[in-house]
Amino acid sequence: MSKNILLVMLEFDNWTQARAWSYTGAYAFHDGLVENGHRCTLLPALWGREPDATDSYLRHAPALLDGETFDEAWVWCVHTRYDDAFWTWLKRVAPVRVGVVMESLSVSDQEAAEFPQFAKRRDEVFDQLRHCTHAVVADELDAPAVTATLGIPATWNVVMVPERFVRFDEAPDVPQAAFIGNKYGPRKPYLEDAALAPLLARPHLPERDTDLPTRFDEFHAEARAKLLAGPPSRADLDAFTSGMRALREALFLLHLDGIRMGFANVNLPSMLRAYAGRVTESMAAATPALSWLPDDRPECARLFAADKEVMLFDSPASLRGQLERLRDDPELRNNIATAARNTLLVRHTTRIRMRQYQNWVDTCAAPNFFSDIGYKPDVAESRYYRHFFAEVPSWSRPTPNGDERARWEKIQQLVEASASDPQHPREIVEIGCGRGWLTNLLRDYGKVLGTEPVGDVIAHARKLFPDLDFLTGSAEMLHFLGHTGSYDLLVCSEVIEHVPYAYKDVFARGLVGLVKPGGHLILTTPRKDIYEQWTAQYGKPQQPTEDWLSEAEMQTLFENEGCTMLRLERAFLLDIYQIVLFQRVR
Repeated sequence: MSKNILLVMLEFDNWTQARAWSYTGAYAFHDGLVENGHRCTLLPALWGREPDATDSYLRHAPALLDGETFDEAWVWCVHTRYDDAFWTWLKRVAPVRVGVVMESLSVSDQEAAEFPQFAKRRDEVFDQLRHCTHAVVADELDAPAVTATLGIPATWNVVMVPERFVRFDEAPDVPQAAFIGNKYGPRKPYLEDAALAPLLARPHLPERDTDLPTRFDEFHAEARAKLLAGPPSRADLDAFTSGMRALREALFLLHLDGIRMGFANVNLPSMLRAYAGRVTESMAAATPALSWLPDDRPECARLFAADKEVMLFDSPASLRGQLERLRDDPELRNNIATAARNTLLVRHTTRIRMRQYQNWVDTCAAPNFFSDIGYKPDVAESRYYRHFFAEVPSWSRPTPNGDERARWEKIQQLVEASASDPQHPREIVEIGCGRGWLTNLLRDYGKVLGTEPVGDVIAHARKLFPDLDFLTGSAEMLHFLGHTGSYDLLVCSEVIEHVPYAYKDVFARGLVGLVKPGGHLILTTPRKDIYEQWTAQYGKPQQPTEDWLSEAEMQTLFENEGCTMLRLERAFLLDIYQIVLFQRVR
């Protein structure tokens, strides 16, 4: 169900301070809500501004949003100031108010001495959360503390990244690892360690060679001058928030470039008792992440597999050892980057995370951050299919090859035969779209989405067809995202033979469940009936799993899931392909 949501989002009015407040801690929430079909309004809570000040958008919110009500409001509760007038208004327009806490609420004595302003953070945040109905907190230990103290549901925030930012480059091959951040407290022993100096650098960030930081400051100065000159209009608010999002996105892309200035990116100890955004952002940047992690945060330790998806350290000496391993082993760097990216795509994108949070708000069911949503390829599969669909000439081009043209001639006939009203565009999904050549041809028959669990292949599809809609994931991902019963037509070509026999019934059930009752499915797959003849004449297929179905088995499989077979065609050499049109009847 689509909602109208207000985001009262922290923003800084100068790039010197704003640099440390990443896109993933703010605008990523907006991206994920929009990806899930919600309508969002941004209301900036500017750092250092009193809520009743003339140059505060919070003061003008009741007039700017006059008459508008919201299903939910998400309110950033660190580095922000709100007064009673603001909370009174917000409670009137938004019955559900989710407090967002992007820092740990516990501060050590040493940290309090170095940063006195943070000593009262816990009390200040709890004062704000008392006005909220829910809380999302960055530190796993803060969630039960919020619930115990305030009696409101609280859940843990695990950093997310929009899928569109995820990169599929090889891991960087440069002499040093990179650290991006400030030098303070527990970081000093690392940054002052002479033995680490040859391995770890603080790079000259790409943003410094652009005018974007200056534009960021000028944009805020212009907006502040307008506020001081008179009350803003809704058009002024929308222009500010859209312009700020664009600047933030451009700077975030440069931030990802900066991460790739090291052969790995290092997350040194910080006041946040969790994986900082730098870890997930490094994974999105196809760069191995090395991170410190507190011993008393067990849930955090479960997020990524140590030495497979992330490398951990607990001292300058152990960091040095890990960096030396990565520096000297490019294959290890690429394997870690690929494995981490694959987990990111099935657990930690904004589309997934905000769907989890919406389920939590609606049902109180705690999000599961530790399970893959649908099929996740391993490193070997990712590399195999990346080579096959993005590098082999006859299987990587935008147009179909001879094999694919033979299938398309039959598929096209079935697409046209299954149209109840040829003038009415259909909702179409292709499961296992590969490089997208078939998704591209299906666009003539309706609004089409291409899905594929191998992110490396989806990346190539997006390069070939930048105007098409692609999603990394399987049928399970679409069900999780609420697409059950959404499609008039589902096409799945040359996929089911790569599903092991033991899981084919589950796979078929997932496909059928995506189709509206009365809708259609088109599947193509090699015929097991001619497997021996084919392998004798053309050799054994080379893909990781080759569990072929006979025509009778295919029919029975989908009839058991509530479909009826309407038509069967064959195509290509030895009539290898069975091309079947089913209709969902229940």
